[in-house]
Amino acid sequence: MASRAASDHPEQRGCDDIAWTSFPECPAGVPALLRGLLDPVAAREAERVLCIVLMDSPFSMGPAMPAALPFLLRLAADPAVPVRAELVEVLLVVAELFHPVDGGSEQAIRFRGSDRDHPEHALCRAVFAEHADLVRGACSTTGRCRRSSSRPTSGGVF
Repeated sequence: MASRAASDHPEQRGCDDIAWTSFPECPAGVPALLRGLLDPVAAREAERVLCIVLMDSPFSMGPAMPAALPFLLRLAADPAVPVRAELVEVLLVVAELFHPVDGGSEQAIRFRGSDRDHPEHALCRAVFAEHADLVRGACSTTGRCRRSSSRPTSGGVF
């Protein structure tokens, strides 16, 4: 799908070293999908398929998301990535889904599950925190990360 040059891209380093199939229902082809995000011809389809692979449902990310998130964040920060704006939108959804779930909010637990039952929530929050500078850069250059004024900004990713 993607050109071989994409495998040498700095944002892709290490993706072949991850045991993707050790995550439930995750295919070994995730590195090819990540490389596909760099290919102008394949990028849109790679982004679509990667979202299917990494999301269990519209309100739930799969267990491979914490491993994929650093690559997605680095790619979203790169203006040369053909689907950069789409990646920023995906990352906004991921960030929203991994906000800490208030134990008293039955509705949030019903939609997203509790942090206790989903360790990937805390792992993704840690990845976002580790890559905060990239997140801010991608947001400022795409203009897609603005919070509405009705949302609290404390404890959020963006």
